[in-house]
Amino acid sequence: MGYLECHKLGKAYDGTRALQDVSLRVGRGRVHAVIGENGAGKSTLAKVIAGLVPFDSGTLTLAGRPYRPASPRQAAAAGVGMVHQQPMLFSSLSVAENVVLGKEPGRLTVDRALARSEVETVARRYGTFIDPRAKVADLSVGERQRVEILRALYLGADLLIFDEPTAALAPQEVAEFLAGVRRLAAEGRTVVLIAHKLDEVLAVADDVTVLRAGRNVFSGPASAVSESELVGLMVGGVAVGAAAATGARAEPPGPVAAAAEGDPYGSPGAVSLAVVGLSVVSVAGRAALRDVSFTVRAGEVVGVAGVEGGGQEELELALCGLLEPRSGTVELAGHDVTLADPRERRRRGLAAVPSDRLAWACAPAASVFDNGVSQLQYQSPFGFLRPALLERSVRRLLAEFDVRTPGLSVPLAALSGGNVQKLVLGRELTARRRARSEDLGSGATPGAQPSVARHADPSGQGVPVALVLGSPTRGLDVRGIRYLHALVRRYRDAGCAVLLLSTDLDEVIALSDRIVVLAGGAVVATLPGAGATGKEALGRHMLTGVSATS
Repeated sequence: MGYLECHKLGKAYDGTRALQDVSLRVGRGRVHAVIGENGAGKSTLAKVIAGLVPFDSGTLTLAGRPYRPASPRQAAAAGVGMVHQQPMLFSSLSVAENVVLGKEPGRLTVDRALARSEVETVARRYGTFIDPRAKVADLSVGERQRVEILRALYLGADLLIFDEPTAALAPQEVAEFLAGVRRLAAEGRTVVLIAHKLDEVLAVADDVTVLRAGRNVFSGPASAVSESELVGLMVGGVAVGAAAATGARAEPPGPVAAAAEGDPYGSPGAVSLAVVGLSVVSVAGRAALRDVSFTVRAGEVVGVAGVEGGGQEELELALCGLLEPRSGTVELAGHDVTLADPRERRRRGLAAVPSDRLAWACAPAASVFDNGVSQLQYQSPFGFLRPALLERSVRRLLAEFDVRTPGLSVPLAALSGGNVQKLVLGRELTARRRARSEDLGSGATPGAQPSVARHADPSGQGVPVALVLGSPTRGLDVRGIRYLHALVRRYRDAGCAVLLLSTDLDEVIALSDRIVVLAGGAVVATLPGAGATGKEALGRHMLTGVSATS
């Protein structure tokens, strides 16, 4: 008998089956990975086990007893804890206060010194470190995710569910986390790992379950399957191709036409995005960026690499108009947008996919439809919109970017993290093209181009002048990652200037034409891309830069 057993679990949203007769057995003291494509049902299964959503049919047992948690509190009382893909913390509290919340040390009052000491002890035990005094509001996405991990460990759950726990971690942190997972299992704790990165799954998991379209298609020892076999099980034997992984110009379904031979955008052109002497102070009042300068040309991908907390998040916010710089300038296609708000930057041709997508890129409580049409109201005559055409536009967007949803009216929060990411990405990349391709307004001449068409568009295809991507593949499955990489190359070839900020060094190396190394808020190196710089060499520059700027 397993420590956790699911028997023919079913769950539906608005008539769409998210889970269909899912059965699996998780042994005590083992690491059980659950994998599958975006929308396969992984997050729904995790939420059912954690008491976040009820299941409609089937049974759950925990330690041999019936288990049907009506809330996360009931799940926690039964010894089940969950680390969410998007951290769920109180921003105004410190790290230590968030970790010990609900189990505070002390008798009459909270012993804050003891709380900090206990948090530091848990962190050391599981191979990570974070300042327990730091305010969560001042932390990066990756650091916040680590706080959630520490909280689950501190509360002493016997069964821990990790939903994409390494998605926001830097490469050097991943090995430490995986070692911590193995220590948990060695101590007799049970781990359910929701994951996309198959190399990590095979490195740490004892057992693996593959979900496809809400059904489990495989459950067994991880040692019995290879990475390629897992990919085949996830996608149903559909060949996903290796063009994106090798750098070849892949052909995803056509948001833009490929650059023709002899097209001026076949190689980098004029400067589209210029950052000169940019210095930024974070919301906590610390110097986050110091005299940062670089350029991105039309038809070029520039990657920004660095360890977590090195200034990438502040750079992203400053470029998007969400953090005002202390000094320096930002130019977009020759226009000074240093003090421009996000709407004006978008009008000038900037598209952005923030790394913290729930905070900056969408409204989780709003519907899929509302999130899909966001920004189009600014691109139609007089702001009037035609609902039927908007719905057609959203459905086309969902189909083109393979966003899987139970319906247009469901809250965005009901979607998996990967599907939210694909919706945001598709909306940002295609907003100008969608506004051009159809009459979104009321009473406008059919085929008339909205006002955005008057602004810079070097490709003539509705392609953004510049695209800022923050950790774009976080939460995506194997097919989604390959598709996105091919998509980035095609937008580059169509004349878009792409700035890629990512903690995934393999991604930075594979996609970038040039690599800017950011450490301690300063540019410490600019390296050749296109595979000319290896991962070890890039890592050395990152670490050397940290030492030099600290």
